[in-house]
Amino acid sequence: MRLVIYILAVLFVAVAITMFAIDDPGYVLLVRPPWSVELPLTLFSVFAFVAFIGLYIAGRVLSQALRLPRGLSIWRERRLGRKARTAMAQGLTWLAAGQWGQAERELLDGLPFSDAPMINYLALALAAQGQGNKSRRDDYLLQANEDAGEEKFAGNMTQGLLQYMSRQKEQALATLTELHNQQPDHKYVLKLLMETYLEMKDWTGLANILPELQKHKALEDEELKAIELTVHRELLKLSLPTGSLDVLRQAWKAMPKHLHQNPELVAIYSGKLIKQGEGNEAESLLRAALERQWDETLVAYYGRAHATRIVRQLERAKNWQTTHADSPALYQTLGCLALETGAPEEAIEYLQRSLDLSPSPAAYRELGRAYELTGNAEAAMTSFKRGLETEQA
Repeated sequence: MRLVIYILAVLFVAVAITMFAIDDPGYVLLVRPPWSVELPLTLFSVFAFVAFIGLYIAGRVLSQALRLPRGLSIWRERRLGRKARTAMAQGLTWLAAGQWGQAERELLDGLPFSDAPMINYLALALAAQGQGNKSRRDDYLLQANEDAGEEKFAGNMTQGLLQYMSRQKEQALATLTELHNQQPDHKYVLKLLMETYLEMKDWTGLANILPELQKHKALEDEELKAIELTVHRELLKLSLPTGSLDVLRQAWKAMPKHLHQNPELVAIYSGKLIKQGEGNEAESLLRAALERQWDETLVAYYGRAHATRIVRQLERAKNWQTTHADSPALYQTLGCLALETGAPEEAIEYLQRSLDLSPSPAAYRELGRAYELTGNAEAAMTSFKRGLETEQA
């Protein structure tokens, strides 16, 4: 539409000039001593118009010629950019397919022209990891961090993940700890840190980040409870030399209050107390736990927790027969406590009852001790032998 308007405008101007020239053509005199040229005004106008068009065209051609190098440069950059994006897309596709060698080649081809070389290097690190080449992987990660400038978190995150995946526990722990210091609320870092502590069996380190795992909801509630139980169970199970009672009590007090009622943890803690010679404390703890919830393992430990007032302890255990007459662990405990009070005949009755309900190596061993105290060596040897057979079965 614009072209039509321009043509009509030119025709209108041409017609107007022609009509004006018919009435008064005029002339133009050009003087350059010693020459002079006289032209009709209409002819001069045509020449002037043609000259203008020629100059305009020459100017456009010159302008395009001057812009040609930059245009070629822009075209080349766009072409290489498309090539780099295509190479990266193909490289990532190979990477997702687990074709590590092809992925590395494609990513390297696109690297010189990439708009985001850090992404290329991180992907190359994954490809090198897939091929088991940790040295080349670390080189790519180093390059990624250099291209990242101040934003190194993504590169370090990838490094920590790859170190964890390749079982480089100490290196992964150092990297993930640094990342955690930078971003304490990063859920995935916390989870990787937790997994690393678990593999290293670093229960103290894991206990230190439990509050943060809970605060930032890095785990589901059930998973967090399971991890919490594992941590405190393993901390309680750590070997302690004789005389380390304060350390043991501190570990127990450091546990969340709701775990103090866990039968498994109560059994471990009371067993440690018994080994440390704290029978009274162990008896009190076990009795309170059994009054809350009956547990066969805790009943068995109660028979090993020899309090100062052992006779009273035996009487308490006898009272449980009214509600737990079918408990083999209870009768084993009664037999152990009867032995401690100096009543081997009574102990034999209880232990025989326990074995009738459920044979166990521990009950056979205690029965053998009871027979020894009564002077029945043959019965004692038979009991010890059956205990060994039951243990090996």
